[in-house]
Amino acid sequence: MLFLQCGSTSEWRPVVTRKNGYCNFPTIRLHIPTVVTGDTAKYATEICQKEAASGAEQKLLFSKFNPAELDALFSPGTFVDAFFSLDPYDYQQNAGIRLVAKKLVIQPK
Repeated sequence: MLFLQCGSTSEWRPVVTRKNGYCNFPTIRLHIPTVVTGDTAKYATEICQKEAASGAEQKLLFSKFNPAELDALFSPGTFVDAFFSLDPYDYQQNAGIRLVAKKLVIQPK
């Protein structure tokens, strides 16, 4: 493996995982970065929701970092168009490739 060839002893964390009972439904970890301005943290990722009728994208505005708001948007079975970059990392004995979300478009159900 490449990270071993580079001298790393970190544990490799795969980008795509398969959970027991869900082998046909792979799961990915998508990193949604935050930006801190003063005492406030906000999402650096542009998050939009596509309207069912018109297909237009509506940008969602978040006043602060709130994981509970994201949980409500990304329920199981939600389709999302993700625009991301690949970010290799080796930090605190964990190594892998992080998918960093630049823009997410949540599809209507």
